[in-house]
Amino acid sequence: AIGERNVAAARSELARYGIPIVAAEVGGHVGRSVEIEAANGMLTIRKLE
Repeated sequence: AIGERNVAAARSELARYGIPIVAAEVGGHVGRSVEIEAANGMLTIRKLE
């Protein structure tokens, strides 16, 4: 499935740059939106229900 390939690609890129995954919520039938504030590194994830 496309979602599984996206997860694998994201995990691979994070590992390549040495960025640890401290939590994960993937799969299911709910979309997610990710916002990153470059100025302070704040990351916000919202479910699109």
